[in-house]
Amino acid sequence: MAVGAEKLNHPNKYVIFAGFLGGLDIEDLPHILANFSLYGMNDEDRNKMNEHIRKYSRPDKEKKNKNRSLKEEIIKYRNLFDVYMVLKNWIDSDTLKKMRKISSGDHSPFMDVYGFAARQHMKKYGSTIEQLAVISSKNHFHSSLNPNAQYTFTLTPEQVLADRLVTWPFTRAMCAPIGDGSASAILCDDKTVKKLGLMAQAVKIRASVLGSGEERSFSDIGIGERLSKIAYEKAGLGPQDMHFAEVHDATAYGELHQSEALGFCKEGEGGIFAESGATKLGGKIPINISGGLESRGHPIGASGLAQIHELVTQLRGNAGQRQVRGAKIAIAENGGGALGQEEAAMCIHILEAPSK
Repeated sequence: MAVGAEKLNHPNKYVIFAGFLGGLDIEDLPHILANFSLYGMNDEDRNKMNEHIRKYSRPDKEKKNKNRSLKEEIIKYRNLFDVYMVLKNWIDSDTLKKMRKISSGDHSPFMDVYGFAARQHMKKYGSTIEQLAVISSKNHFHSSLNPNAQYTFTLTPEQVLADRLVTWPFTRAMCAPIGDGSASAILCDDKTVKKLGLMAQAVKIRASVLGSGEERSFSDIGIGERLSKIAYEKAGLGPQDMHFAEVHDATAYGELHQSEALGFCKEGEGGIFAESGATKLGGKIPINISGGLESRGHPIGASGLAQIHELVTQLRGNAGQRQVRGAKIAIAENGGGALGQEEAAMCIHILEAPSK
């Protein structure tokens, strides 16, 4: 049995975001923080962000966010102070100041990394924030059909665009929420499955690949593309053989990028592919039918196994309203951590439906 669980939620969100810093290599913090500074916006980015705000902003919401109570501010800094008082024994004061800066906002600094990657894609290929909104809206629709999802409401692309900006070009609805959760899976060999009389529900593992990230530039081949090629080769299959997929989408851009990396569309066309309806239930290759991390939820330690649960549920034909018709082969991609421009580690699994 494999088990994944996460207890992440807390009434004070600043404690949650500060907690993400616990996943960083303390001895390498100066280098890591220097890299974070690369993910800021330039004047062109700010102009586009301001254009979006003028077009979609809702003043009543912005005013509410700005009028945070003094009590909330005191709680925020008191809890952050507790975190830094622990860390001060291991890091110098200059590094401590830089850590305060990246954790003083209302989102994880990892969202800034995703935002930078999305902006690079937009500049290079012409992808748009409207395409990201289509992806987010699609995932909210999928999760409305999933009783295990954290969010079970739908959102139109227009509602996604009008939501609060987290980091350009992401609105809140495009980002995975904070949440608790758990998932598990049981693995058996052929002999045990037959002995227990479970062949009718036994999902086969066609490929299981684990790999590490690399220090690379944006122009080099990424970990998702590199590992998916290995997985396809092991399975004796290709992206054209996949009936659906679950991918790591901590943001809507994560799904756009992975749809390209896994070979479902050409590089640079992930946004166009989503707009065509290909990734929605009933489309050519439905992606994140569970709702994905954006809407099913992202209890970090359980997210990978939650993907496996969705694949198995679909391949057994037990997904109810969100069932992918004729699903026989599926792929799951889950990455974690950060190493330069990509995930520090990634797993890719290809599963096959039970033999009838």
